[in-house]
This record gives sequence, C-alpha cells and structure tokens, in this order.
Amino acid sequence: MRVLSLLLSGLVSFLASGDAVSAAPGDREALVAPPILYGRPVEDALEAPRWVSAEAFLKGPGEFRWDLFAPHDVEWLRRHFSTVDRSESLARGVVQSIDPEDCPVVTSTSSNAGARTPPYPGLLELMERTEVVIAGTIEEVTPGFLFGRPASLLTIGSLEVAPESRSSTVPDRIYVPYPEAHFALDQMPFCRWDYDDLPAVDAGQRVVLLPRAGPLDVQGSLIYATLEEMVLEAGSGRLELPTNLEVDDEMAGVMTFSELMEKIRSGADRIGARRREPGP
Repeated sequence: MRVLSLLLSGLVSFLASGDAVSAAPGDREALVAPPILYGRPVEDALEAPRWVSAEAFLKGPGEFRWDLFAPHDVEWLRRHFSTVDRSESLARGVVQSIDPEDCPVVTSTSSNAGARTPPYPGLLELMERTEVVIAGTIEEVTPGFLFGRPASLLTIGSLEVAPESRSSTVPDRIYVPYPEAHFALDQMPFCRWDYDDLPAVDAGQRVVLLPRAGPLDVQGSLIYATLEEMVLEAGSGRLELPTNLEVDDEMAGVMTFSELMEKIRSGADRIGARRREPGP
C-alpha cells in the first residue's frame, strides 16, 4: 500500500500541473483505433473478436463482414437489419455519425436502464478492489460493436499508471468500451445508451479509471471499466461523477480533477494505515 500511496502522490502532482491535457489536434486526427481486438486464445484458437469497429464490419454498399462475429451476435445483427428501416437521407457504403435525436431504435444491454440501484461502491471500496489507478486523456471516440452490440471505443493516451501493477508492460494507449453510440452504417442506424444520465464523451476529456477487471484482449490494451469505476472531466473542468460517487460522503466537496486525485492520495494513506493496524 505504501507503494500505491507514493505512486498516487506522483500522479496527483502530474495532473495538478496541467500537463496531462489532450494531445494536439493534429496528433488526434492522425490516430486510428484498432479495427479489431481479439480476446485471449482458448484452446490454441482465437475466439470471435471482443471489439469490431463499424469500419471493419462494413465491406462496401450492402456487404458486411459477418464472419467477425459469434453466431448469436450475427443473429442479433441480422434481426436489427430486418426490423430497423434504413435512412435514405444517409450515404450508402460509409459509416456516419448521427444525431441521437434521429435514432429510431435505442439498444440497451442493461436490464435496469435509466436507474442504478444500491449498494453503491464508494471511492475507498473502488480503491481497495482495483489493481491500479489509471489516469489519461481521451484522444479518440470510435463507433463499433462490443460483443456484437453497438458501443464506442475510447482511445486513451497520456497515461499515468502504477508501474508496480501486475502488468509487466504498459501500452502507450489503452482502449476502453463505453456503452453509448449513435452512428449509421450503410444507411442503417445503430444507437445505444444504457442509462438516461450517461455523460457525453469527446476527445480532450481527462478520465480516471479504477477497473476491477483485467484486460479483455490479447494485447492487454482493451480495458473494461464499469460506469461506477470511471470518472470523466467535463468541458467546464468539473467532474462528471457516477451515481455511486455522487452519494459517497467521501466525495463531498470534490468537484475538480486535482481535488479527486488529492482525495485518492489521502484515501490510499488511510487504507494503508488501517491495514497496518494490529489484529485482535
């Protein structure tokens, strides 16, 4: 825990300095997220990809890479194509962003969309169960499919992570699925948001992740973090706190990125002190 405390102390200094801002616009324009990210091999064979970008799925007008998806995902996609009308006002054979208000059908993978229920994990609980705190900047938001369902992929760079984490190497960038998307593929709209209060994401936003799960892909760069394990910085500089942290007394008065990192540092010190207390 002392190592984590020292790490977070350095992380707070880095973020408070204002150096952890987004990459230059020209750099962001040159980025291209991986079109396909595979899971870990099972019995010496690659299973269906975890992530498939919309561009990778589309071969051309009326042509699609069905082979990139597991059979049950293909079934869902074909049903979507057969029940949702194409938008004739959109171009054929390309991927386009569309306005959420123009979404005819919204997909939700949550059985409780729009309302999350207790018990909520607070900040200290999140810190105790994560292997590493990751801070970085969203460089790109890419439309596509996670496990065959529409989603966005956040490319996150300018990373500060714990070097003592269980990962032997740290990628230059990580990729984090986000349960929100609104795009059209060959005139076919795909829209998803799992919760009514889901914050919008865009390049340039800073983010802190406290993921419980390890990487989902072979390369170790596809990181799954639930909404409860993710804190976004809005364009105004204020934090977009998930519901679990909004109701956490530990987070009272925390409104900026630097205040959050200071709270994480003090929390690490308290967790370490509690673990050093002699047992009964």
